Order: sequence, then structure tokens, then C-alpha cells
Amino acid sequence: AGPVHLNLPYRDPLAGALPDWLGMPAVELPAPVAGPDEAGGEPVPEIEPSGALYQGGGGIGDLGELERVEVLKGPQGTLFGRNVAGGAVSVITTPPRLGEFDASLEAGYGNYDRVDVLGYVNVPLDGDKAALRVTGTYRRHDGYVDRVVNGEKVGELDDLDTKYGRIQFRLEPTETFRLNLKADYLSERGGGPGNRVLLDLGDGGLSGLFAPTTERNENAATFDGQQDRDTWGVRGEVELDLPFGSLRYLGSFRKLDYISYYDFDGAPPADPELVFGIEGGNTEESEFYSNELQLRSLPDSDVRWVVGLYQY
Repeated sequence: AGPVHLNLPYRDPLAGALPDWLGMPAVELPAPVAGPDEAGGEPVPEIEPSGALYQGGGGIGDLGELERVEVLKGPQGTLFGRNVAGGAVSVITTPPRLGEFDASLEAGYGNYDRVDVLGYVNVPLDGDKAALRVTGTYRRHDGYVDRVVNGEKVGELDDLDTKYGRIQFRLEPTETFRLNLKADYLSERGGGPGNRVLLDLGDGGLSGLFAPTTERNENAATFDGQQDRDTWGVRGEVELDLPFGSLRYLGSFRKLDYISYYDFDGAPPADPELVFGIEGGNTEESEFYSNELQLRSLPDSDVRWVVGLYQY
């Protein structure tokens, strides 16, 4: 049996791991993260048009435990698709381990009642031929900004409540056959950003309509905002070694539901008799799927080659 760990505090798995050329903080991942063999695996243009971030086999926006992070510099279009001219970062989640039992729990606590929990358990099945791995994370904190109306706190913004779970099954009954199945679910809840007016330049437009807010941790939004996201996905991989090559199939499906609506200005009206606000948001309901068939050379081949078909 493998060791059982209890580690404090929780550590972000990607902190300091991403290179500067990706153009983003190391611990802030964007929403549309996926892998070339996962539905939605296009590069992320908001980060860097020539650099792409991919997460293989995990939920959008959360990572859980990681096996490794691969930083690939230079053109990667053959493996990762168009526009990946500057490089790619591949985030690989930890697969089930055959023939060993292992479990771990990490937790952390901070101000604003922040709680971070990451845990997993790996269970061998049928000796060293199959294994099941279950991973879960929980993250939450109170709002960083108080919603204050007429001098009274009536709500909080910039808060977070996230739950994520992933289950994986791995089967290798022979040396030439491999099967991997994955499913994950992510739920995020929040009140939206705590925007506020910092300065009124007094030059037409919306000038004079809103009173600036001097306290950095307060705003005067007229309602509690909403930023909610639910997504789930499944992925399967089957690989069979033939005398002349390896035949591999990859299939995936993901569904995403997202809603965002909040007060853009977050400021009280300059004139109490004037009822006016800037607010808005968006909703998204989307489904992605992909199928990929590959025939590639065996690891010990003198010449490396790969051919395949991709549909999404």
C-alpha cells in the first residue's frame, strides 16, 4: 500500500510554473482551457495569439492535482492546431496509478474566511491491470468588497465558491491494449466584481452622474451581482499496439452553462433624485465534442510518423 499524506497549507499547483512569454500571471488561468484531444482545445487568443495554454483531461477553470506541466517553445501547429506559432503550455493531470494505493489531502485557510482543499484517492483494481482515481477540490472566500448603501453593508462582491470533482478509470489488461476514461464536474458561484468610480473628470458624457467611491473595499452597487458557471465533461481514450504501429482513438464531450450579471459602475448617483445605473452581463449555454483517430509509429521505431483524422 502507498502512503497516506496530510499536508498543510494548500499550495497552488501552477504557482511559478508558467513562463513569462505566455503573458499571464502564473496562478490566473483563463476560462477556455482545454487540450487538443479535449473538446474546445483552441488556443486562447486573449492571452497571446502565438502562445496557447492546454489542459488535458480536466475541467475548465480548475486543475486539481497535476502530474506535470510541459512548456513547449517554438511552432507547435502540427500537434496543437493553428496559430500556435510561439509555443504552448500543456497541463497534464495525474492519471490513475496501476498496482498501488495512494491518498492525499491538502488544506489551507486564510483571511476573508478563505478555504482551499485538494484531495485524491487512487485505488488499484484487479492487481496491476486496472485502477480508479478520484480527485476533488473546494475553494471559497468571502467578498473582498462590501456593498454599502446609505452607510449600511447590504452585501458582498468579489467572492468565490468553487467545487470540482474528477473520476478516472485506467485499464491495461495486456501490454498492447490501453483504455482511459475520465469524467469531471465544476461548479462556480460568485457575486461578480466590485467595480467603483474612482474619479470624475467633469467633461461631458456620464460625468456628474455618479459619485466617486474613496474606500477601496466598498462600492454602492444597486444589487448583488452574479457570476455562475457549471460545466461537466467526459473523455475516452483507447489505444491498441499493432505490429506496424499504434492505433489510438480519442473522444470527448463537454457542456457549459454560464451566467453573468452585475452593476458595472458600482457607484451611488451624484443626485439622490436621479435613479440611473449601468449594468449588464451575458449568458452562455454551449456543448462541445471531438473525435480523433490516430495511427502512429511504435516507440522503438527508427522513423517517427503519425497520421490521423480529427472531427469536432
